[in-house]
Amino acid sequence: MKKVLLGMLLLLVSLTGYGGEKNIDEDLVLVEGRTFKNLDNKTITLDDFYIGKYEVTQAEYKEIMGYNNSYFKGSQKPVERVTWYDAVMFCNKLSEKKGVAKYYTIIEVVKESSGSIKKAKVTKQGGKGYRLPTSNEWEYAASGGNKSRGYKYSGSNTIGDVAWYDKNANDDEWKKPHADKEGTQIVGIKQKNELGIYDMSGNVWEWCYDWHPSYIDSGRVLRGGSWYGGAYGCEVDYVDYGNPVIRVSFIGFRYASTK
Repeated sequence: MKKVLLGMLLLLVSLTGYGGEKNIDEDLVLVEGRTFKNLDNKTITLDDFYIGKYEVTQAEYKEIMGYNNSYFKGSQKPVERVTWYDAVMFCNKLSEKKGVAKYYTIIEVVKESSGSIKKAKVTKQGGKGYRLPTSNEWEYAASGGNKSRGYKYSGSNTIGDVAWYDKNANDDEWKKPHADKEGTQIVGIKQKNELGIYDMSGNVWEWCYDWHPSYIDSGRVLRGGSWYGGAYGCEVDYVDYGNPVIRVSFIGFRYASTK
């Protein structure tokens, strides 16, 4: 395994914009829609949409929500230990901050004693507010959209080029000079995919809007794999699910927006 010199790392960080705080609007990538076959071999037609270039960082999350419950602390590491409801609330608050109409209506809220949402009815108002990507949107963007080269992972057939997963982020064999411990890593370090999007394979699982078809009312779709899991979860056509109230150190999200 090649060792990465600190100077090279600092150069990479400066090139990817991770020397300071980021402007949220600059981190949206336009994905031009088209008709394609999804993982179930169904024909899907997508309109143009925007999706985050990076997973939502802890700095971004704290700026919008006022707190950061992540286990692996680091302002430019992806936020984790966020529920699906947390992610939806973030999207609405981000819309509010940016002065656009909220995409979601959240009613019939039942909270835990901690204040976290235990259950709620979430419906889509539509419009150009910030939101979670659908599973099909996520898959299409991860696959490189209309620039896709058919890679197994998001941006490469070689997983180590694009993903933090259990063999390079949960393994004592390789001590990374930019990491103080195993787990999540700074976003945007690995190779981007064909659309210029980072970390759609690995780092943290990402919430999508959809209910998993086999677990309606109990499991929301998760895509992309994480630092904690194997290579199979990082494949662009792999789908998992999680209870919308689960809060663990390997689940985060990225936001999207309708064009």
